[in-house]
Amino acid sequence: VQYGALSWMAGQSAYAYLQDKLNILLDEVFGLAVAKADDKQNYDEVLINEMLCTQGVNSAMARTPVGGPVWCIVPRGAFELTNQNADFDFRTALRRREQIRHVQAALLRNGAPSVDLYLACLAARGGAPHVPSASFGLNATEVAQQLAARWQQQANSAADFRATGGWELLEVNENFDLIKKLNFPALDVLRQVRRPLDAVFISGQEPRSDNDGIRSARRMLNQELAGQAPTAAAKGGQTDERRHRITTHFRMPGMPWVVVATTVYEEGVDLHTFCRTVVHHGISHTASSVEQRTGRVDRIGGLVQRESGNLQGKADFSDDKKIQSLFPYQNDTFEKFQVRRVLANCNRFLEALHETDGVIVEEKEMNISDKQQIPLQITSHLTSPFDVQNSRWLCGVLTEPDRKSDFVTADYLREVEKVENRLSSNFSAFSDPGGQGLDRHYRIGETELKILPKSHRKGDHLLIEIHINGKIVETVGSEASGRGWGEQVYGFIHAAL
Repeated sequence: VQYGALSWMAGQSAYAYLQDKLNILLDEVFGLAVAKADDKQNYDEVLINEMLCTQGVNSAMARTPVGGPVWCIVPRGAFELTNQNADFDFRTALRRREQIRHVQAALLRNGAPSVDLYLACLAARGGAPHVPSASFGLNATEVAQQLAARWQQQANSAADFRATGGWELLEVNENFDLIKKLNFPALDVLRQVRRPLDAVFISGQEPRSDNDGIRSARRMLNQELAGQAPTAAAKGGQTDERRHRITTHFRMPGMPWVVVATTVYEEGVDLHTFCRTVVHHGISHTASSVEQRTGRVDRIGGLVQRESGNLQGKADFSDDKKIQSLFPYQNDTFEKFQVRRVLANCNRFLEALHETDGVIVEEKEMNISDKQQIPLQITSHLTSPFDVQNSRWLCGVLTEPDRKSDFVTADYLREVEKVENRLSSNFSAFSDPGGQGLDRHYRIGETELKILPKSHRKGDHLLIEIHINGKIVETVGSEASGRGWGEQVYGFIHAAL
C-alpha cells in the first residue's frame, strides 16, 4: 500500500518537485522502481483504505507535543534537513533514518519497550488479557495511541520517563552513531547495495555471529537484539556468539542492566555507552589491573563524557555524575585488608604519574591485627614534572592538530568514477550495485571484484587493493589526496580479466 501510494505521488505533476526524493525512497525502502500507471492488479479496496488509515507507533509519537521527549523519539533528518546545506545527501539521511527506525522496532519486539507495548495492548482492549474470539481483538491505531499517550504522561517526570521503554528508544535516536559504530558496524557495509535493510550481506562481510551467511540488515538487528534479560553473566567457556550477544545488549540503553563478569571483561571490551559503574567484587592486587577494569566504562564518547558535556559548570559535576569504581567488603575480615592495600597502591600509582623523585614501594605483606583505615581517594590537585603552564594548547595558541589529513573524498571518488566508466564501457557483463562508500564491490560475469583503499604504514599515501574472487591480486599506490590511481587500477583489471 505504501509502495502504491508513493508511486502514485511520483506520477503526479503536483509532486514534481519531490520526484528525485520519491525515486530514492522507493529504491531504498522497497528496492523497486515507480509502478507504471497502466499496471492492472486486483486490489482489495477495503483493505487498502484500512491500511492507509492505520496509524503506527511512529506516527502516534510524532503527533505528541513538538520538542517533548516522546516527540524526540521519532528519527528525523531526511525530509526535514533538505536544502539546509550544500553537502546534504538525501539518500544517506534517509538510510540513517530507516536504520534507527528498525533498531527501535527490534527493541519494541525484544527489549524492555515490549513491556510498554504489552500494557498498551491491554489498555486498547479495555484491560482484558484475552477476548473469546479467533482474532486478537486489537486495533493497531488505538494501541499506538495508547502507547504514545502513556509515555507522554510519564514524560512529565524525568524519573518516571527514565523507567519507560520510551527513554530507551529516545537514547537510541540520540546516540545512534555511537551505537552503530560499536554494535552494528556491518550496517555501513550495506552502502554497497541498493536496498540496505533487506538486501543480503555481501559475501565475506557477514557479522561474526552469522551462521548461515544470508542475513539481511533487518534480520540481523532482530537476531542481535533477541534474548535480552535484566541481568547477564560473562565468563569463560561461553561461545563467542554468546559473549558477543551479551556485550551488544549491554552496550544498548536497556537490558541487561547488570552484567556479572569474570576477568574475560577485564581488557579489550568497550562497555561505556550507557554505564558508569564498576563494582570490584574480586579484588585485584595491582593498580594497573584496577585501572583496566574501570577503563571498560572510562572511554571517549562514554556516558560520563556525554553527560558532563551538557553541564553548566564545575559545580554541577557532582560525585554521582562521575565514574563509580566501588569496592564492597565486610568489615573485620581479610577483604578489608585487600581493599586497603589495592586502594593504597592506586593512590601511589596516581602520585607516581605526577611525581618522579621518589621510589614507589608496594606493600607485599600485611598483618591481620593492623587496624589502619582504608585510604581516602586523592581529591587534591597533583603537580606535574612537565612544563604545562606554558603549553601552547592550554594558552590557546594551538586549537587543532598541526597537520590535517590530505585525503580528499571528492578526488578519490572521481578516480572511482573513472574506473567504473571504463569497466562499464569495455565489459558487457559488468554490474555495479550502486554503492556510495569508499570500498567498492562489483561483478563482471561470475567474477567478484573489489577495490579497497588502505593507508600505507610507512608513508603518507594511500594503497589501493584490488581483490578478485576474494583474493588480493594487486596493490596500487596513490597520492595522499586519493588522486592518480584510476588508470593504473583499470589497466591491471583489464589485463587480468
